[in-house]
Amino acid sequence: MIKLDAKTRRFFNKSFKFENAWLLEHDLDDVINNSWDKALQGDFLSKINFCTDEITIWGRQLRRQFRDQIKACRRDIDLMRQSHSLDEGD
Repeated sequence: MIKLDAKTRRFFNKSFKFENAWLLEHDLDDVINNSWDKALQGDFLSKINFCTDEITIWGRQLRRQFRDQIKACRRDIDLMRQSHSLDEGD
């Protein structure tokens, strides 16, 4: 059975939490404007829900990038420590 209605479907069950650090990201405005424009149909609440979902996806990608950058920095630090300890051992 297929149920067709105009209700907004939420993809994320967790409550949305805006991260203040996002304000420092240069592409936040684009994410918001593009998601608002994509939600052509629907009332204000539907647009807000769609925008929230898009920001949530964007935020996940941003966190993943930060996590990868942190891992790379930790690897670099470990390599420097190993190199330094080898130098001291000479």
